[in-house]
Amino acid sequence: MKLAEIELADPKIILLGQFGTGKTCLASTLGEGCLYLDLDGGLRASATLKDQFQAMRAKIEVVQILERDPRSPTVLLKVKEQVSKLLDLSVKGTLPWKYIVIDGYTNLAESAIRWVQKANGLIGKPLQIQHWGMAFMEIEEVLQQLRAIPIVFVLIAHTHREVSDDEGVKYEILTPGQKLKDKVPGYFDEAWMMKVTGSGTARRYAVMTQSTGMYNAKTRGQLADNTDANKGMVEILRSIGWHDKALAPVATSVK
Repeated sequence: MKLAEIELADPKIILLGQFGTGKTCLASTLGEGCLYLDLDGGLRASATLKDQFQAMRAKIEVVQILERDPRSPTVLLKVKEQVSKLLDLSVKGTLPWKYIVIDGYTNLAESAIRWVQKANGLIGKPLQIQHWGMAFMEIEEVLQQLRAIPIVFVLIAHTHREVSDDEGVKYEILTPGQKLKDKVPGYFDEAWMMKVTGSGTARRYAVMTQSTGMYNAKTRGQLADNTDANKGMVEILRSIGWHDKALAPVATSVK
């Protein structure tokens, strides 16, 4: 085949940003055909925000997977169960969604660590190197499987502020493990940093796609840097060459 003839895969996107930068509100504009796995109970803003996307947000299908008891971590296992069901539906060609959103990465990673602690009798105790490695392998396995599902995948991840004498201030993905800081964004075609400027009626939410000295970002779909998040996620996806797919005639819940 010629390059122009290949079928482009649905984009895999990681939305990065500090708290309150609009990550969840943007992802929830995907609307009908979106399976939204809520791992941190952070959908209040999306549920109460009254804007042009209010009706679209109401159509997402939400599965809440919350950690009720940190001593008995379940988020990791429940997410793995959901992903396994999605893979099965994908293989059968009966996947009834266009998009999957995981919100958010921090809770998934923390649950993986606590699950390894419990499995090894180490709740409340420090992990050894091999235990950290086990937790990181669990996280990466989930991401690898989600990448294999042939629909749009969006992962929402928080960032934290790092300060060094050499590089100054930099915002990095909030993750355990120094290696995962670079590896996790590498699983994605698009790594977008969310940014908010102004206040009140002048507040503006934007999607940053080019790396700077303060953060890393990338776009394989050539999304313009400083894209207005008010366009909504569907329109942004179209601007990088994604095309709508028809939903399966009968939706099959994975709850």
